[in-house]
Amino acid sequence: MGAALTLDAMTWPEAPLVSGLILAAPGLRILQTLSPLERSAFWLAAHPAPWKELDSWALTPVVKDNQAFMTENMKAPLVQGDIRIDGFYGVVRFMDRAWTSLARPNLPTLVLYGEKDLVIPCELVGRFNKALAAQNRPDRKFAQYPNGFHLLLWDMEADQVLDDIAGWIETPDDPLPSGLGRPFDTPVCQAPTKAVS
Repeated sequence: MGAALTLDAMTWPEAPLVSGLILAAPGLRILQTLSPLERSAFWLAAHPAPWKELDSWALTPVVKDNQAFMTENMKAPLVQGDIRIDGFYGVVRFMDRAWTSLARPNLPTLVLYGEKDLVIPCELVGRFNKALAAQNRPDRKFAQYPNGFHLLLWDMEADQVLDDIAGWIETPDDPLPSGLGRPFDTPVCQAPTKAVS
């Protein structure tokens, strides 16, 4: 959701002035990954009873390996536990719309993804990276973390991700501190074997 909002914001008439983008576990173009039957079922679920609420925690697969944090976070008063089905449908539609904004911001970009992410399919990230690779900028980096889950910044190994972010902000053309920088055309669904600068 954050990546979708960021990319869409870059197309606004008064787009924020930024020096680069950091996209962690980007989820875009969700509906297009579904079969026609699945899309129809999703539409039907959202429209006859849009007020129906779903337990978002029950629907979410394991998103991180820091389960103590997750348990505590679920109790926080500002964390939404239930979501209306029309709200969920709207979020997915918005993610799809953001896909059309992908090529517009010609900015330094850091994309982060965990191999254990059960929320964003690796095939989706592969398509995302292929679209970004078209602009061929040396200050665009992709990092794939073998032990990373969806919430990379809250995982038990979040320090490694944060170090990469800090290093990229300081010197976006240099290799990432973790050594996990990959070409954008690396197959995301296979454990990469070759690091690049």
